[in-house]
Amino acid sequence: MRLLELKSMYPGVPSLEIEWDQARGRISGRDSARVIAEIKRMRILGGIPLRIPCCSVAIERFPLKSASQFAAIVGYAHWLPEDLEAVYPDVEDNTPEGALN
Repeated sequence: MRLLELKSMYPGVPSLEIEWDQARGRISGRDSARVIAEIKRMRILGGIPLRIPCCSVAIERFPLKSASQFAAIVGYAHWLPEDLEAVYPDVEDNTPEGALN
């Protein structure tokens, strides 16, 4: 279990405080319901939007078990710690986790 306190990149978007258990693919904490609601919205939209407006990545069946997927979900509007920023999907990335829609 890892506690993350992520500051917003944008005015009006609240910070996130969540506990992430990558091995179990679960989150808990103050803002976990907000993140789960975003995951549901992303599934309906057909992907996880990236910081680059034209791009998104396909959402996996268990996105909370993937560091790259988790980084994309919470990093769209929040600053990430270095280790999660390093696995944030890149539009040039051709690996399965980074495959673009």
